[in-house]
Amino acid sequence: MRRALLGVAALLALAAPAAVRAESEREAGTAALDLELRLRPDGFRVGGTLTGPAGPYGARLDGRIHRDGVRLEGRLEEPGRAVDFRLDAEVRPRRPSI
Repeated sequence: MRRALLGVAALLALAAPAAVRAESEREAGTAALDLELRLRPDGFRVGGTLTGPAGPYGARLDGRIHRDGVRLEGRLEEPGRAVDFRLDAEVRPRRPSI
């Protein structure tokens, strides 16, 4: 499970430079992009903010591995509105099939 989370975080890290290049090709002063990627032994954090003429838009996703499973927490933001979410997945041992 830990390898899967680290794999997802690595893929997002590879996609981030392309997003930064696309943003830098826009006209100067029209928008700003801020990206964040943190890897920890027990999880990851991926987030970003796009600030433009209409205001800031942002998103973040935190993934943590704990003793009983996995927890994903996140936030989506747009001007005037924000949504938080959480997903706890409990990993149960497999029962032997008869």
